[in-house]
Amino acid sequence: MTEPNKVTAGDTITWARSVPDYPASAGWTLKYAIRGPADINITAAADGDDYAISVTAAASGGWTAGNYWWTAYVEKGSDRHTVATGQIVIAANLTGTVGTYDGRSQVKKTLDALESLLLGKSTAGDISNITIMGNAVTRMSADELIKWRTHFSQLYAQEQAAEKLAKGENLGGRILTRFT
Repeated sequence: MTEPNKVTAGDTITWARSVPDYPASAGWTLKYAIRGPADINITAAADGDDYAISVTAAASGGWTAGNYWWTAYVEKGSDRHTVATGQIVIAANLTGTVGTYDGRSQVKKTLDALESLLLGKSTAGDISNITIMGNAVTRMSADELIKWRTHFSQLYAQEQAAEKLAKGENLGGRILTRFT
């Protein structure tokens, strides 16, 4: 098993990594720098020539949910080499959540707000305020609302496609062939 692409804060997380050019038995140390809503640093344990990574439930319990980017690198003395990079999603630990929880992405929340405004647009007139991509908007025409809804619909479709790919699901596209 290699680096996971999704984990849940508060879970025990383990994986293994082989780095043939930099074996643990030769004195190399494998480390991970994980960056996103918070900074996470992990040092792997030597397992023969390979590396074993283990994060306790207590340690991951303090992680902030969100999208993160990671770099795996090895060190030995003053030498340092990047061996892999990637992305990981840290999901919220719902067992530690009290009260209302909204697990929608920010893109989905914005899309839902825009669609709600458009449904009421025929009787409500222009909107008074909404936040789009961190910017407060105080007046918006129907055409502007439709433009933003189209934009966020595309972003949401990309999120859904990425989730399906991560789960190994079919994206539902057609494969066309031509016989000659």
